[in-house]
Order: sequence, then C-alpha cells, then structure tokens
Amino acid sequence: DLGVLTHTWFLAVMAHFYLLWPLVIWVLPRHRRIHVIGGLLVVAVAWRAVAIGVMEPAWVYNATDTNAAALLAGCFLGVTRPRLWAHTGWAIPLMLGLMFVPFFGEQGPAFFWGGFLAIGLGVLAVGHATSDPKWLGGSFMVWLGEISYGLYLWHYVFVTVGVPVVATIALTLGLAAASYYYVEEPAQKWLARIERRRQRRADRRATDSRLAPSQR
Repeated sequence: DLGVLTHTWFLAVMAHFYLLWPLVIWVLPRHRRIHVIGGLLVVAVAWRAVAIGVMEPAWVYNATDTNAAALLAGCFLGVTRPRLWAHTGWAIPLMLGLMFVPFFGEQGPAFFWGGFLAIGLGVLAVGHATSDPKWLGGSFMVWLGEISYGLYLWHYVFVTVGVPVVATIALTLGLAAASYYYVEEPAQKWLARIERRRQRRADRRATDSRLAPSQR
C-alpha cells in the first residue's frame, strides 16, 4: 500500500509488458504469431481462473501474470486485425458505464471471475470500435489522448484523499495538462535532441570508416 501512489502498480505491469513483449514479437516467426499469441491468451485466461483460487486477492488484482489476459487480448487483436464488427461503437459508452456498476467492485468475487473476463472482451470490442475513429478524431478527444498518461497519474491522488468528484475532474485535467506541457513534452524534445546527436555521431563514424587511410 503506497497511499496516493498505490495505483502505480499498473505502471509496473505496463513496464513489464513493454520490456518483454518486443522480445516475444522479435523471436516469433510472422506466420506463427496468430497461433502462438492465441495460445498464450488461452493460457493467460486459464491461469487467471486458477489464480483466483490459489493466490492472494492482492496478487490476482495487481500482478503482471494475472493481468496478462487483457494485454494479450489486445495483442491478439493487433496480429489478427479482423474486420470491424457492426455496432461496436457502443462498446465505449458501455465500458464507461460498467465502471459505475457495483458488480465490478475491486474486492468482490464477481470482479475476479466475471469482471476481468468482461473487461478483457471489452478490450477487443473497444479495439474494433476505435479502428475507424470518427468522433475520436475530434481535437478535444485527441487532446485527452495526449494527456491521458497524466490523467491516470493524477486522478487517484485526489480520489484517495476524498476530493469531490467535480473538483477531482477539474484538478486532474489541469494538472495532467500542466505535466504534459511542462514535463512530458520538454522531456520528449530533450530525448529527440539526444537521439539526433547520437545519429549524427554515428553518421560521422560511418563516413570516416569509408575514407581511405590517405584521406583521413
């Protein structure tokens, strides 16, 4: 329990994913990806069901291995790229509505059994719904997407200390925007400058290596 930082467990799960998944994709032959990733998804769902009975609830809720099913559902969608299903646009408001249903309370057994499966399937549905974004292409929605990392980081701080919902939304939006413009964007530009300098040095070394000894 890290207090207002307890929600960073999710960032740890994502860090594990970003470290491991590129290696998995790299070693998998392209013609085997659908079958292997589909198999991994089945295994992950089965393990989640087993873990509910043998692991502590905190582990089931927070650990990378028990949260792999939802991540792998998205990965499976990424490699299969099936056709857009009819009416999947309703998946987004339905998923948002489910957030407020007591059935999905984090301590209830219903969440660990039916809840995580519904959310995993919702990943697929939302993926289909957003594969041809129309209303999501609006400037406000794009802006929300840009600051979404900050939205996740900041909202829990105010929820934890009991700030009213309206004030939480306002404070979260303001601080997420501020952290995006004054921390994330400058950091990205700084990293881009480092990468450009690294690339220029690599280009110079490549040029020097091609020169004959008499030309150096």
